[in-house]
Amino acid sequence: MSEERERTSAFDIVLTEPPKEVEVKRIINLTPHPVILVFDDGSTYEVPASGRIARVETVQEVTGYITINEKQFPIMRQKYGEVKGLPEAQEGVLYVVSNVVAQALGGKRPDVVVPAGFVRDEQGRIIGCKAFAVIR
Repeated sequence: MSEERERTSAFDIVLTEPPKEVEVKRIINLTPHPVILVFDDGSTYEVPASGRIARVETVQEVTGYITINEKQFPIMRQKYGEVKGLPEAQEGVLYVVSNVVAQALGGKRPDVVVPAGFVRDEQGRIIGCKAFAVIR
């Protein structure tokens, strides 16, 4: 397998295999807000929030404190637990979730993606994305 490199302004992208087109019949957005896809020609497509939200349980424990203005502020260790609200995989269906949910899955679900390549407005707010990413 050959390795190609594309130089960008911030980092190197290493493609270890050629990109492939994936046949998707339906995109289900399991985040609480619409996801706006921005195509190369500037056109957009909105993936509305489905009304269902995939979430991950978190377990937190205090590991220490820092002192600010003579007051203690906790430092916590956070572990991800079980993912809730994510349907079983279905052929031709892509699920859009938050980065936290995708990280908790650890790459076990190739049908689960997160928005990537953010497009921002003049104030720096995210207004869309140029790609989906699979978190491994």
